[in-house]
Amino acid sequence: MTSTTPERIRISRPEDCLGLIPGLMGFEPSESLVVLVLVDSVVQLTARVDLLDLEPRSTAALLERIWATFPRADAVFAAFTDDPVRGWE
Repeated sequence: MTSTTPERIRISRPEDCLGLIPGLMGFEPSESLVVLVLVDSVVQLTARVDLLDLEPRSTAALLERIWATFPRADAVFAAFTDDPVRGWE
């Protein structure tokens, strides 16, 4: 029986994550906010929400659940949009 070890991809800057996100998601996100949750530099969670569906209260609740589950986590947030203003709101 052979075992396979997951491929390790090393990133050194947050913007390096942008190239990883489509592969992690299985598609190219658009008009979306994506969060990568990392513990000890290992991706634990990749989540996406439509930018138009974001509301401060629900976004705060989502983040609280993530930090409760992964209290030692770091996160990278990336907005995928054709509208730069929406990406920074």
